[in-house]
Amino acid sequence: MLIVILVGTNPLPCYLSAVYLIKRYEECNNLEVILISSEQNNEKNQIGTKSIAERIEAQLKNILEISNGMVKIHSLTDINSDKEIKKIVKELRNEDIKAHLNYTGGTKTMSALFYHHMSEAFIDSFSSSYLDARNHKILIFNDEGENSN
Repeated sequence: MLIVILVGTNPLPCYLSAVYLIKRYEECNNLEVILISSEQNNEKNQIGTKSIAERIEAQLKNILEISNGMVKIHSLTDINSDKEIKKIVKELRNEDIKAHLNYTGGTKTMSALFYHHMSEAFIDSFSSSYLDARNHKILIFNDEGENSN
């Protein structure tokens, strides 16, 4: 099971989503968590979130006693680059695993592009989620064919 978490400037919702999803899918074989962050790029007015992803990674390893290699960070140089996001999804693609995208963090463009490319790449083995702050629930879509929370 591959869990992809988009990391935004607020670490708490991303961290809570990661903890919840790891617990939800802990029985799955080969559980891997990918934190998608961004590099700071002043020319593109892009705030870097790599340090936030590193803090989330450290907490996940510490609190959940996750083994090394189970959590990885991919950092985008351009969060609006369809080509860069498509390349990352292609690298993550494996026909033998299910994939889950949590788009609580990140920008709208980043979320839309990751959702588009992951839903195409993983077709029948793709689910997604969002931490809805108004309802204090994680909304999960296409997991076991039904919406859940």
